[in-house]
Amino acid sequence: MYENFDKYIKEEFFPQLMFQSFQLKRLKDKTFWGDFEIIMNKFEELGKLILAQEKEDVIQNLSLEINELKKVYIKKCLAKVQI
Repeated sequence: MYENFDKYIKEEFFPQLMFQSFQLKRLKDKTFWGDFEIIMNKFEELGKLILAQEKEDVIQNLSLEINELKKVYIKKCLAKVQI
């Protein structure tokens, strides 16, 4: 399981993350990159909490915060692309 996860991280997740990051940095509106970076930092924090076997309520609260950040980000993206 850990080998599959490591392989996914190396071969799929990081290349996709780097591509998406590059595309966001190309936009004139730099707030999209900043918002995306905040979300990714929260995911990193969540991973550390999970590995540290933090209490479930702490993990759940951070997960809810991430979901709210994603919702706001998606709404912002949709508003930007509307014609």
